[in-house]
Order: sequence, then C-alpha cells, then structure tokens
Amino acid sequence: FSSIGNSKKYLFVWTAFGVLETFAYYRSYVKPTAHPTITYALENPTDFIAFFVTTLGRPFTDHPETALLMGYLILATFIIVLFLSFKIYHQKRNLLTVWYSIVLYSLLGLGLASVSRVGFGIPSAMSSRYTALSVLLIVGLLGLFSVLIGVKPEKQRLTPVLSLALISVPLLAFSYTAG
Repeated sequence: FSSIGNSKKYLFVWTAFGVLETFAYYRSYVKPTAHPTITYALENPTDFIAFFVTTLGRPFTDHPETALLMGYLILATFIIVLFLSFKIYHQKRNLLTVWYSIVLYSLLGLGLASVSRVGFGIPSAMSSRYTALSVLLIVGLLGLFSVLIGVKPEKQRLTPVLSLALISVPLLAFSYTAG
C-alpha cells in the first residue's frame, strides 16, 4: 500500500477515474420537479449546517435534537483528533492516510447529501440512508484514534482504549437495534 500511496502516477490515475465516474453519473441528470432547488443550501447556510451535523449524530439516536448535539460532539472530536494526528503524520503517514481517506469520503458524501436534501427540511436528516456515511466517519475517527493510541507508551494506553470501548459499544448496540 505504501508504494501506491507515495506514487503521484497512481494518485493521478485514481483521481482521473473518480472524476470520469462522477461525470458519467451526473451527465444526464435531470432534477425531479418535486425536489427543492440545489441553491437552497447556499441561501440557507444555517439549515445546511444543521442538516449536515444532524446526519453526523444520527447513528446515536432517533431524536433530531439529540442527533444535532451528538453531531456537534462528533465534529468537535474530529477537529481534535485531526489536529493531534497531524502532529504525528510524518511518523505514521501510511496508517493515517487510510483513515483520512475514509473520513474524507464520509464528509464529502454527507456534504453532497446535505446540499441536495436540506430543502426537504432538517427532520429528513434523520433518514437511515445517511447512517452508512455517518458511521464511516466514526469508523475513520476510531481508526485515527487507534493510531494515536499506538504512539503512546504502553503504560499510557489503558485510558484511551477504555474510552474507545465506552464510545464504540453503545454506538454499535444502538445502530444494530435501529437498523
């Protein structure tokens, strides 16, 4: 994996295929008449942010207000973990790049969903269809967190590992029962 990650040629090819696939998907797209305009997100940025953040917290709860709160907590955690992981990027580049990719995929997917669906209202952010992308962000965060734990001396790893378990087990249990 490291030889692929370090090669600009492979990155270019991967990006080119991604752009071509996206172009092919949207080439003949026609917006359904019942759908709100795509500019709604630009005209209502607070609704866009609320929709996006609610989708992040959706795997934790069935209640929109709680999902919004959890989404903000996940976003804050993401910012902290991202900052901490940047500090060790030069040491663990290969491991971190995989997790960054998963997180980025999730954020881009949720961003696109938020732009295209926010016009239906914030409650539609609670749709289970967005949970797969939200959980990918959490998986990516857990991966980044595990890399951060691995950098610590062995004696200092117990607390973060227990914290990880306290977060993961309820999330998995709720997601399983809701699914």
